[in-house]
Amino acid sequence: MSPEGRRTLDGDRLADVLDEVAVCLYVKDRDGRFLYLNRATVDALGGERDAILGTRAEDLIGEQEAARWAEQDQQLIATGAPLDDEETLGGRVHVTHKVPLLDRDGRPAAVIGVSTDITRRKQHEERLRRSERRLAEAQQIAGLGSWHWDAVEGELTWSTELCRLYGVSPEQAPTGEEALGLVHEDDRERVRAASDAALAGGAPMDLDMRIVRPDGEIRVLHCRGGVTIGPDGSPTRLDGTCIDVTDHRRARSGGSRRRSGSRRSAPSTGTSTATRSRGRRRCTGSSASTPRASSPRGPR
Repeated sequence: MSPEGRRTLDGDRLADVLDEVAVCLYVKDRDGRFLYLNRATVDALGGERDAILGTRAEDLIGEQEAARWAEQDQQLIATGAPLDDEETLGGRVHVTHKVPLLDRDGRPAAVIGVSTDITRRKQHEERLRRSERRLAEAQQIAGLGSWHWDAVEGELTWSTELCRLYGVSPEQAPTGEEALGLVHEDDRERVRAASDAALAGGAPMDLDMRIVRPDGEIRVLHCRGGVTIGPDGSPTRLDGTCIDVTDHRRARSGGSRRRSGSRRSAPSTGTSTATRSRGRRRCTGSSASTPRASSPRGPR
């Protein structure tokens, strides 16, 4: 009980409480020897608490990692400034926050460490990176780029392949309204209208548009996009894809021109047809003045 009448914890009861905490808590002296460690730290390092107390880290985690710990601890003791780092305990990745424990004169006398196991988070991040790499590879093979517009934050994100289609590096990818400046000036209002309509709940985006690459080359992209609606019914994001259809559109346009030219240059086949009754005699020609052919036997 405190002088003010509040209930307090003695050392043993506090240690019991800290043993139930999922994060690792430990205290090391200036020489790196463990003065205290809770149950989570014991489990991470392996062994028994009494066997670990009074030992240094190199006896538990290997010389290389222990040397890095010792360097950090000495820096903390020298400067008194807290530090944060990722480190390995018992083969698992932890993010650790270290602060100095001060003596009565206010000088750093020991190091307090608080370590949180982030192994699962790191594994999830690695799976996400692998997934992103596979997606980037698939987009490169298909020549398909993707984009994501955050309507709440007003941020635009381009995939690596979309940057390639536009002829810009990922570092030069636009993050907002300036993306419209890469669209051919004659197509900008149409593209803006299509995106505004999609965000307003209209039809999804589905259109061809011309873009102008930094080298001046004009390419045609076919873009499709759909909106995501939030719980309140307002649009939260617009996601879409673009694929380069320049060669396809040119080939189709060239084929149309060839067919049109063939129709204009083809000779007339005529429309005059003379046919005898019962189909026994038929004559066709390019005009009415074409002489009719007679059967050698003559008409019957």
